[in-house]
Amino acid sequence: MNNNRKHYRELQSSDEIHGYFAKCASVVSALKSLCKLSDAEQVWGCTSSAELDVVSHYVDLLGNMMRLLLLKYAYTPYLSTDMPQKLAIDVSNGGMPYGVEVRRLENDFEELCNKEIPWHDYRSKIVDYILVNKSIPRHLQNEMAQQTYRHAVKQGQFMKTFEAPKVSAIGTPDSNGVKYVFIHWALYDTSRCMPVIYIMVAEDSSRSGLVKDDGLKEVLSETCESYSQSALKLLTVATGIDEKLAFLHPKQLTRISLGSFSSSDFPEKENSVSTLLQGFSESPSEDWVFEWKVEILRSMGSETNKDGVFSGAKRTEVFDVNRAEHGANLSGASEVLRRVVVPHSVYQSFQQGDHPFAETPIYVVGKSGHVALHM
Repeated sequence: MNNNRKHYRELQSSDEIHGYFAKCASVVSALKSLCKLSDAEQVWGCTSSAELDVVSHYVDLLGNMMRLLLLKYAYTPYLSTDMPQKLAIDVSNGGMPYGVEVRRLENDFEELCNKEIPWHDYRSKIVDYILVNKSIPRHLQNEMAQQTYRHAVKQGQFMKTFEAPKVSAIGTPDSNGVKYVFIHWALYDTSRCMPVIYIMVAEDSSRSGLVKDDGLKEVLSETCESYSQSALKLLTVATGIDEKLAFLHPKQLTRISLGSFSSSDFPEKENSVSTLLQGFSESPSEDWVFEWKVEILRSMGSETNKDGVFSGAKRTEVFDVNRAEHGANLSGASEVLRRVVVPHSVYQSFQQGDHPFAETPIYVVGKSGHVALHM
């Protein structure tokens, strides 16, 4: 392996940019369809419709992020051969936009969120230009795209490097006053260039109640951000939250890592999937494979230990890591689910030879856009 190679590639031409985002749009559409299947909870490792709604919400944010980046870069290759910014794509792992791209979106949001943005009628200007000059005004197309981009990014509805936790109560306190809460947060993990979703069910032993206490929510947010990198074992994340937040006791923690994304566009990616796709030319817009992983960690109960000679008792959760299953043990989880979705034409090519998903459920996108499971 060449350790000096770049971990990203800058897309130079308009065809590259539009082709890449066409595939991204197909992936996001497939993920949205997977959220609507009759067995969608099983697909995503969810135990309730509320968890499935969370997954759907973050998939929408991912789709919005891709749309914003397309608007930002769609016409820039026509304007100059020396643009200060070019779209950077990760080619070492996720196949998704490089982390700096998401940070730039966030910076633009911070700059624009409190500004009034004028709206100009570029469509009529474009039509007039074509009628007079008999050519396509790429500079006007870019100005229109940038205007749409600025208005859209101002709304802030896109996947960010950290989406703060949202908290809601589960039912009402039981006869002993025990409260349970449903918490979810997400991030675009810039170390691996992929979206990661966290969903947690926990017991809330705070007097004020986490749902109503903004101070506790702020502490929760800081803690979750500290323990959210996907390189950490799920056991490390759960234990960290349990130790740092005395009022919160995780009962189940789920992590969904959306990636990786493989395509013939990324010959630099050193994996067997990219190699398989190199010879795939039947439909260039459909030569992609998208994988995701669901890790679930459950608590077996809690135990109370003396925390020092002069301190009171400290309650900690005992988590059920499946040591007998290699993937779960490696992740520090009770259960690990792997899934993959591919276009039908790619699935057909898989049937003609060896592929790395023999033991993985494969969801196939048909010509109509319908998604079905093929084992």
